[in-house]
Amino acid sequence: MTAINQSRPPDSTTGQARQQASRVGHQTAQAGSQVGHTMAEQGREVTAQARQQVRNLGGEATTQLRDQAMSQKHRAAEGLRGLGHDLDSMAEGSQSQLAGEAVRRAADMAQRAAGWIDENEPADLLHEVRGYARRHPG
Repeated sequence: MTAINQSRPPDSTTGQARQQASRVGHQTAQAGSQVGHTMAEQGREVTAQARQQVRNLGGEATTQLRDQAMSQKHRAAEGLRGLGHDLDSMAEGSQSQLAGEAVRRAADMAQRAAGWIDENEPADLLHEVRGYARRHPG
């Protein structure tokens, strides 16, 4: 009688186990690849959404700043117009012809400055103020 070695399984079982292990390993690798691909795609989507939100916030901030600058520009022009009107009234009631003429000139300058402010954009105003400051330091 031939003795069967109990510690070693038949060859066909070993081959099947190896094939099964190979299939499981291949499936695991495919699943890992799919997970990595999905994560990379989601990362790109999150990045794109974040960029869009930053653009939207930047645009919104720019719009708000522009609106505030325009509002302040109109307030400054109206203030100068009011000053010009008040100076004109003072010149009308002035007893001195010389003082009246000086106040009229100041009123005219205030009115022209108000018109100039109204006609220009806030960025233009800032550019002019910076240029004046460079030409007249201190």
